[in-house]
Amino acid sequence: IVMLTRTDLYLLEIKLNQSGKSASHQINLKNYRQRFALSGRPITTVGVNFDGETRNISDWIIEKDRIGGLPEMLRVSQSGSENENPLDV
Repeated sequence: IVMLTRTDLYLLEIKLNQSGKSASHQINLKNYRQRFALSGRPITTVGVNFDGETRNISDWIIEKDRIGGLPEMLRVSQSGSENENPLDV
């Protein structure tokens, strides 16, 4: 899913019964960030996993561009806990 606002561009990948990490990995694997780089807007990617059993979001990973640097990463689970390194899940 691509959402474009006046100030930002959001790329969302949604998975079922997998993980936010898996969804985020697909965004990176398919080079979605590079495809939209010419938009001139900061890009935020969101990898979301839905749990089919609980019918709810189980976890997600948000990566937001920082000016002049690598994306800032934040991993949050349904419980609201944060992990400084989302790849160590």
